[in-house]
Amino acid sequence: MRRLYAAYNALFFENGKLKPDAQLVLADLNDAAGMGEMSSALSDQELRDLFGRRKIVLHLINRLDRDGTKRDQLTQAIRESGHE
Repeated sequence: MRRLYAAYNALFFENGKLKPDAQLVLADLNDAAGMGEMSSALSDQELRDLFGRRKIVLHLINRLDRDGTKRDQLTQAIRESGHE
């Protein structure tokens, strides 16, 4: 499992900092998953689809932030990219 976490981090981080391209990818995924948006007007199928997308984004973030030390950095990177 350590190798898997290391692989995720090698793709997204360099010298402990989020890579610029990784920042854009995370922001795009955040937008695609509708993170932080209200979803009460959606149909059951739309809610299931949205839930699935959010679950994948959260899975990725958890793989990048196994110990909880990078969450602020990831959140800030998404904000700075102009996406939220």
